[in-house]
Amino acid sequence: GDVTAEQLQRANGQAFSETWRELDEPWTLGKVETPVIMRETWRRALSACGYDDDALVTFAYETHAPLAAAAHTLFDDALALLGAIEVPLALITNGASDLQREKLRAVGIEERFDVVVVSGEHGVAKPDGAIFAYALSTLGTGAGDTWHIGDNLHADVGGANAAGLTSVWINRTGKSRHPSDPEPHH
Repeated sequence: GDVTAEQLQRANGQAFSETWRELDEPWTLGKVETPVIMRETWRRALSACGYDDDALVTFAYETHAPLAAAAHTLFDDALALLGAIEVPLALITNGASDLQREKLRAVGIEERFDVVVVSGEHGVAKPDGAIFAYALSTLGTGAGDTWHIGDNLHADVGGANAAGLTSVWINRTGKSRHPSDPEPHH
């Protein structure tokens, strides 16, 4: 039967949540590449709508992937801010190398950092202190002299705090901080 756009969108949202819940950790550590997760998401979504067709899964993935990649944007002031900072900069990002590097290139910021550390390339992710230690070593700075700025209270703030860095929480979406969440220094 026919499936409405709303039904497919709802099925895709549920499939996305389920797939990422199962595969987020291996993806973050570089053990599963992004296309595997996205194809599995589409397989589950289409199956929920009554379609079990590998060619349709491939079509949906190949149609959606470039649109998803193009959706990554920066805040309006991000490039000016990065250009104004006159200290060595490192970027630590959790995820598979393929998607994270693609996102950084798409928004034009990869070259603005002295060091880029992608968890999927190292088999360890924020909040694990090892990824912060690697970034510090590569950047040539000590934890006490380094600030970590991020938007995730657990991965960024909690990880930075545990690694001895000064943590700064960027909260552009107005998220609430709960008492049990790590507390940022700034």
